[in-house]
Amino acid sequence: MDSTSLPAATLTGHEQRIAEGYVAVLDYMSRLALAVDHGDWFYLANKAGVLEQAAHQLSKAALAGHRATPVPRAAAVRRVVADRSARAGCRAGAVLHPLERHAGSAEAGER
Repeated sequence: MDSTSLPAATLTGHEQRIAEGYVAVLDYMSRLALAVDHGDWFYLANKAGVLEQAAHQLSKAALAGHRATPVPRAAAVRRVVADRSARAGCRAGAVLHPLERHAGSAEAGER
């Protein structure tokens, strides 16, 4: 199994929903940065509204994860976020969660 399929295959449902929600938020943050770089205020306004919706969905997923047993593993979520951000060219995700930084992170004792 290659490194791109391993994390998604081993995630719990809560981990998957948190990772997907967080990747969406980071993607829209990257789009906002691009809009500012190009001075495209219409695009900025449009994507800011979509970011608000994505953040709401992430909030619901994170709260469900907080209440879940077992608690979602931070390292598993980070690995997926780093991998998907790198593959999609997501600027915010790549800066906040570089792929190599999470390659060997331990999960023991994480919350």
